[in-house]
Amino acid sequence: ELSPQSSVVIEFMEQLQQLPELIKHLKFDSLKDVKDYVDDATYEEFAELRIEVEHFIDRRKRYFKDEMDEFERAAQDLTRDEGLEISVDKIINSFLNSKEITLNDKVWSKLENTESNKIKKGELKKVIDIAKKYNKSSPKELSKAIKSGDYKRPLILKFGDRYHLVAGNTRLCTAAALGIKPKVLIGEI
Repeated sequence: ELSPQSSVVIEFMEQLQQLPELIKHLKFDSLKDVKDYVDDATYEEFAELRIEVEHFIDRRKRYFKDEMDEFERAAQDLTRDEGLEISVDKIINSFLNSKEITLNDKVWSKLENTESNKIKKGELKKVIDIAKKYNKSSPKELSKAIKSGDYKRPLILKFGDRYHLVAGNTRLCTAAALGIKPKVLIGEI
């Protein structure tokens, strides 16, 4: 029998509070809806939810593994140039606990380490030049993914009142040229 007061259920609900995009991923409208479901769930139904959450987190970790060069570069740059003692592990952990949001103009205008906030709608040629300069993916191909919403989320690190792009410059530039406010992950240190 599954008890809503068990430590496993409490930890699961805390995890959902920390990663609210999991609620949508599990196809619920709110944390209360998940709680109501779990209160009435069998142990097997609850176990299925936990497995799906583990898959979600594993996918996120694999994505982060693909961006390891970017994490290492960001840690080196911020330590050297900003005097911040930031390790790769700290950066990864900040993104593991991050929330997916739609990038708003206030944050985008302050974003460091990107040309994306200087790209205007319709300036795809500029983005193609930037992609060539850094030997990155074709903005024409990225356009399709961004329009569909099926793209790796750019990674932004927040420290103090500053926002530093860790990965996803071409994705952000492409979104700007399309006039789309992209979904991003913001990790906080």
